[in-house]
Amino acid sequence: MIKQQKGFTFIEVAVAMTIVAGLTTIAYPAYDEYTIRAQVSEGYELSSNYKTAIAEYYSMHGTFPNSLADISSGSNVGGYVKGSNIEADGVIKMTYGNNSNKKIHDGFITLTPSATADGNIAWTCSYDGVKVVKKYVPVSCKNEGINAGVGGTNGSGAGGSGAGSGSGTGGIGGGTGTGTGSGGISGGTGLENESELESENENEVELEDEQEIEDNCSSGGSVDDDCSPEVEDEHDNEIQDEIDSKTQELNEKIAERDAKIASISATPGTAKYQQKYNEIMTEYTQELASIQAEIDALRAQL
Repeated sequence: MIKQQKGFTFIEVAVAMTIVAGLTTIAYPAYDEYTIRAQVSEGYELSSNYKTAIAEYYSMHGTFPNSLADISSGSNVGGYVKGSNIEADGVIKMTYGNNSNKKIHDGFITLTPSATADGNIAWTCSYDGVKVVKKYVPVSCKNEGINAGVGGTNGSGAGGSGAGSGSGTGGIGGGTGTGTGSGGISGGTGLENESELESENENEVELEDEQEIEDNCSSGGSVDDDCSPEVEDEHDNEIQDEIDSKTQELNEKIAERDAKIASISATPGTAKYQQKYNEIMTEYTQELASIQAEIDALRAQL
């Protein structure tokens, strides 16, 4: 008796290959996007050293540096970042290349400093929007925009009102960006008197206000006193206390480092002096950058 050879038929193999091809088509773009996001994050991380140096420069001079030379630093490069620079007013620019995905070659992110009322430095992240696009950047960049664009402008609209039994056309207010437009809508609906029309408009505005409060509260924002301001204020105060503590720690480390530099016995400009100077800077740079990163993370929670 002849045994029939067992195996897969051509149709079974074809079906299996079709399924595998379909899964690959779905999975590869997602994986590709994941790896690019990781590569873009390298630029954000490498900028930490510059942030610390720029903060120090500002505390000493009251202005932001305009070049790498101003902070006595060279270009930071990595596996995916091919170059970095300090531009006018302390703007950090990280440009991608080297082993990065070709989709982001020559793309960049920038971090723009600004002094706050309490003397701290706030950073605004942006991206070129052509090579480095929104889906590739860290969350903090996504919330801030393309080419240093930060949100939108507040929008507001005012609606017209119809009176009597005639017909009127109401305006519709609209807002863009972070603004929320609100406007009354009124139409000649054959209402018997003006007071009924005004009552309808008031109800319309109340509904819009309630929706605005709900949206802002659910997203962590606040509208007037409707999002438990006592709890929010307490949270913000705790965060600010942590920021103050970390800032003090940062300043103490900077003072400690500067004292060591001042105690170098060699003559400034000599090879021995430069060697000692570099050793001290290497010892403190990573630690200062780590503290600065913690401060930035805390500020992002405010």
